[in-house]
Amino acid sequence: MLLNWHLWRAGWYPISVHRRDRDRYLAAMGRVDVSDLAVLTDVLIKMNRKAIRTVMFEFSFEERQWVLDSA
Repeated sequence: MLLNWHLWRAGWYPISVHRRDRDRYLAAMGRVDVSDLAVLTDVLIKMNRKAIRTVMFEFSFEERQWVLDSA
């Protein structure tokens, strides 16, 4: 929740960590503890891209408009 709060304040969309991505996300978070932000950044970018692809290819035009207008 804290991550999404920071993303929202920076003008980014929130990230939902799906069960299939959980282990990769937690491993990346563990790397942050040793000052390695690159791994977490890469994981977050991939999750954002996946969310954008979902909106663009699985939502109807009206649903996409609603998502884009609510940002």
